[in-house]
Amino acid sequence: MTTLWKKELSQELELREQHQEYSQEVWFQNRRTKWRKRHAAEMASAKKKHDSETEKLKESSDNEDDDEYNKPLDPNSDDEKITRLLKKHKSTNLSLVSPCSTSSDTL
Repeated sequence: MTTLWKKELSQELELREQHQEYSQEVWFQNRRTKWRKRHAAEMASAKKKHDSETEKLKESSDNEDDDEYNKPLDPNSDDEKITRLLKKHKSTNLSLVSPCSTSSDTL
């Protein structure tokens, strides 16, 4: 009788152990999935925040350059600054003014 009881008990314990191992595997899989989702959400929000900050900086720098361009130029100012400002806005003014135009071109 005791051997039968030991065998049944052994089988029951083995089943419980297998169930526990499976439960632990599932728990860890769920935990990893939860972590991945949370991490992905954090990365997405960080990227969104970074992109919005970058856009704000870009807009503010564009506005500063436009403000500089609209100010009268000082003949004694830095030539690089003048060149940079002119290059930035050259495409809009190119069709209006040609530095190589002669009087015969306008007639």
